[in-house]
Amino acid sequence: MAALNFAPWGLGLLALVPQEPLSSQFWRLITYPLVHLSFAHLMWDASAFLVLGAIAESEGRLRYGILLVSAALLPALALRAATGGSVGLAGSSGLDSALFACLAAGVIFKREAKPAFRLAGALLLAAIVIKVATEMRTGEALFAPFPGSSSPALFHACAILTGILFSLFTKIPRLNGGKIVS
Repeated sequence: MAALNFAPWGLGLLALVPQEPLSSQFWRLITYPLVHLSFAHLMWDASAFLVLGAIAESEGRLRYGILLVSAALLPALALRAATGGSVGLAGSSGLDSALFACLAAGVIFKREAKPAFRLAGALLLAAIVIKVATEMRTGEALFAPFPGSSSPALFHACAILTGILFSLFTKIPRLNGGKIVS
């Protein structure tokens, strides 16, 4: 990820470019999380992804892979639709937001979760919603602001919604001692 951040071709080839039709850059719907606009942007995104990704992957690799693809595609398509394609994308903060929301919602809605864990999940989910609300209010990204850039708040909100819905509606079975469990 770091090599793509500093390669001159990385942003031009992999980031989702504004004002260009998706038909001429369809691969960028999956590759934009690989490039970052600054070292701080890369560090924030990579740190969150490392922690959240490790936890989410432990729930099953197939489920994790589907979540990552969904978290890249759906918020990007929603943002393109909402802005008429006038906003570009680079960075993995959408993946981080979706992972965070999916994990928090998973704790809240887990049948056998203790009330204290459900409360912790609800507080974590509230924290990320407050983060996005702050971004919407200030017009600036909270952890890796870029001078002169528009806020990714709408994108992050779509990613959070993707993570919550993924947690609620996907039950990909896993094998546990030869038995299928959900």
